[in-house]
Amino acid sequence: MNNPAAKWNLFDSFLYKIECVFTKLVPELKKNENTLPDPEEMITAATKYLKEENDHLKKKEYPGTIKIKNGKYFCPDCRTEIPTLIVEECHTKYCPECGKRIMLTTPYPYATSHRNMSLGEGTTNARK
Repeated sequence: MNNPAAKWNLFDSFLYKIECVFTKLVPELKKNENTLPDPEEMITAATKYLKEENDHLKKKEYPGTIKIKNGKYFCPDCRTEIPTLIVEECHTKYCPECGKRIMLTTPYPYATSHRNMSLGEGTTNARK
C-alpha cells in the first residue's frame, strides 16, 4: 500500500492539519452566524445598563476646584492638564477627560461683572 503522506515534509503536514480544522469549523461558524441573541436577554441587559446610568446621574456631584500650577490648569480628579483656552475663554464646567464638574477658584468674568452690577458699581445712579 502506497502512503502519499509519508513523502510529505513537515510544512505540508502542518497545512493539511490546518485545512482539516477549518473544514470542521466552517459549518459551525455558518450555523452560529444565523442565530440571533435572545431579545429578552438584550432588553434585560439594556435595562440594567440604563438603570445604572440613571442612578449614577441622580447622585449629587459636588464640583472640584481646578488646580493651577505655573499658569496651567489641572483637573482635581484625573490630574490631566486642561487647555487654557477651554478654561478662560469657553468657561468650561466639566473636565474634557473624565467628565468631573469643575470650577475655578476665582469667579468667571461674567460672575464678577454681575456682582459689580448688583453692588451698584458701573451703573449710573439716577437718584443722585
